[in-house]
Amino acid sequence: SEDDITDAISCCPVDCIHFVEKENLAVLEWAMTQSNRVDVGVMLGGGPKGDDPFDVAAAFIRRGDERRARLQAKGLEGASAAGDSHVAFLKDVSAAWNKLSAQTKAAWTRLGAL
Repeated sequence: SEDDITDAISCCPVDCIHFVEKENLAVLEWAMTQSNRVDVGVMLGGGPKGDDPFDVAAAFIRRGDERRARLQAKGLEGASAAGDSHVAFLKDVSAAWNKLSAQTKAAWTRLGAL
């Protein structure tokens, strides 16, 4: 239930559980595959922290916006201008989704229907 999720978010000692808008999920899943992960025990012990997937996703989106602006300035628009990088991103997102367990996929699918 939503109350259980809110409780989990509140109780997380390393602030790693977040509500995510459905339209941001694919980018965040891709960002997780690109992020360096560090064991929670290392972080709690004062060691280095891993990459923040929200920062990785924001940087990815920002670069995409900048690229679109450059293309528009040159008179190019649309998916045809995106080329291979767009296709590669879609493949990465698909691969990230396929790595999830069936139970996790089902949970995300149910959440998306809410």
